[in-house]
Amino acid sequence: MGRGFKFVVTIRNISPSTALFEGQKPDVSSLKVWGCVATYYFPAQKRKGKQDIAAREALILEYPVSTTGYRVLDLISGRIVKSRYVKIREYSSSCSDKDVAISSHDSDDIVSMDAQQVGGAIGGQKRAMTSSLGELV
Repeated sequence: MGRGFKFVVTIRNISPSTALFEGQKPDVSSLKVWGCVATYYFPAQKRKGKQDIAAREALILEYPVSTTGYRVLDLISGRIVKSRYVKIREYSSSCSDKDVAISSHDSDDIVSMDAQQVGGAIGGQKRAMTSSLGELV
């Protein structure tokens, strides 16, 4: 199942059920724009020394629903990584890499995108997310 589809299902499951079954508005404060730019940090224990890289640019792919940590797409290596230490820049659509290759250990699919395509996709997702959340709250 695609990560974007999982995101949509998560939003759909959170949104109406809380309002309908519990009689209160859902807490959407933890929801972020899918595909937004973020920086994920390596814990000090996992770094080899002071000169080792402490953080990398990434895109948000999945939320922590039942576990802690976001799944992010590392823009340098193209790998999908799970990290608890993430700084999310939700309304920034700048990518530092010219080409982004998406690969995952979960699937054999590889997709290539350039930075403009990623930025355009992020902008569209941001507008769709903002309008759909505005209708719910």
